[in-house]
Amino acid sequence: MSLLAEEGYVALRIRYRSQVGDIEVSDSGLGIRSDDLETIFEPFERGQMPRVRALPGTGLGLTISKLLIHIMGGEISVESTPGAGSKFRLRLLLPEAMHSADDLVSKPEIRGYSGPPITILLADDDRNHLDFVQRILRPLGFTLFTAPDGAAAVRLATEIHPDLAMLDISMPGLDGWEVARALRQTSKRGLKIMMISANVQDYRTGGQTDCPHDAFLVKPLDIQQMLDTIKSQTQIEWIYDLPAVEAIEASQHNVPIGIDRHLDELLQLGRMGYVRGIETKLKEWEAAEPEAAAFIARLRTIIRQFELKKYMEILGAIQRHE
Repeated sequence: MSLLAEEGYVALRIRYRSQVGDIEVSDSGLGIRSDDLETIFEPFERGQMPRVRALPGTGLGLTISKLLIHIMGGEISVESTPGAGSKFRLRLLLPEAMHSADDLVSKPEIRGYSGPPITILLADDDRNHLDFVQRILRPLGFTLFTAPDGAAAVRLATEIHPDLAMLDISMPGLDGWEVARALRQTSKRGLKIMMISANVQDYRTGGQTDCPHDAFLVKPLDIQQMLDTIKSQTQIEWIYDLPAVEAIEASQHNVPIGIDRHLDELLQLGRMGYVRGIETKLKEWEAAEPEAAAFIARLRTIIRQFELKKYMEILGAIQRHE
């Protein structure tokens, strides 16, 4: 697609192959000096060409774009010739939907759970989010209480003594992290805390001794992921309308002992499509547990081939087997 004007053009080209999007934006404008190419992505940098300085803008657009692209595991580059225009290229993993409509129909439906009664505290200043979560969880038999902000959540917890708290990080007054620390001091022993955020930069695995939380979910919430996390944190068992589908035998994947310590984080990074984060996590795992090198090498190969669907299928099967 091209936009033509009296003095030049702007063109957008998009290619997609093997779940990788290649997006190119080019123009026939002023171009960028070679000396400026090194700094063009830095905050407030707009280059030194005289006509550029007269144009409106703050010099933050490219900085923000690069930050967002890197968060998503992609890369951005630029080529330019002064007086002949510029070409920006974005390469980003854009995975296909993990499930088809047929897959969703064939899955057994959860109708409740077995185990001790579970009381859940939901804290979020977004009324729509609270309503959404309640519509999913209340029919399953959980006892739910909601709080519109952090201070209300802390007060409510002292009255209801929840088994599980699901806390949005961005709330007025006390944020989610402050609420989590307060609950650790005032709530009953064994309380499980799940943090929720729409900002992937907030992501922290949880479960370590120095963390105030046990798990992390990213908005918009994936219903199946939420249910899987609740099950793992509360040790309940789901009751299905139909017999549960048997998980793939773990032996098929040569699963190393101790993968359960890394599984949740690997799955979370996969759901975000954060390839660089996956590679970093695999490197850390291999350094700590060399005996898992063969399995890690298999995952690394799959990720480098951008086969994210296959990556998620393998880890998902292992999670179900666990």
